[in-house]
Amino acid sequence: YRKTWAAPAEWALGNETVIWAGTSIEEGFFVVWSKETRQYYGFSTETGDYLWTTDPQYYLDFHVATETALVYGNLYSCGVSGIVYCYDLETGDRTWFYEAIDPYQEYLWNNNWWAQIIFITDGKLYIGHSEHSVIDPKPRGAPFQCLDATTGELIWRVDGMFRQTHWGGTGVIGDSIFATQDTYDQCVYAVGKGPSEITA
Repeated sequence: YRKTWAAPAEWALGNETVIWAGTSIEEGFFVVWSKETRQYYGFSTETGDYLWTTDPQYYLDFHVATETALVYGNLYSCGVSGIVYCYDLETGDRTWFYEAIDPYQEYLWNNNWWAQIIFITDGKLYIGHSEHSVIDPKPRGAPFQCLDATTGELIWRVDGMFRQTHWGGTGVIGDSIFATQDTYDQCVYAVGKGPSEITA
């Protein structure tokens, strides 16, 4: 296909940062992100047609490090705001959101932890805390969380475990074991399922 799309008028005014945010041939969509408006624009990979625009995200997500994933018929997005958003890829409508709240409120510019998608598998999103420029002493309790990819329900959360970094890469998973660095102690951990039964 070869399509011409009349982009929003504010794009023509300049001072607009638009980046390629993600593609899924399997899902049949690609999205671009406008940093200044904090919105996604969805298109079909089959026809090139423009399909939808999301509502703006929280103002802290202006940062270009906002992350996305297109899987399970959804667009997942999170970033500096500490809010994980789920949008329906067919409509662009937000179906749920989750806030990575900092109970200690030690994070300097937000009451949520900067959220980062670590990996997505088996119908679950694994979310960690990211950091661009570390502040010492480090805020306590950076969370590592597991969310239901369909509902956004919190399956588990461990505060102070496996603090991630924007520059150091993210964890990986394979054979039901995930490995990741913890930037609190600079160690690498591998975590798997424990015993499935107890013998007394």
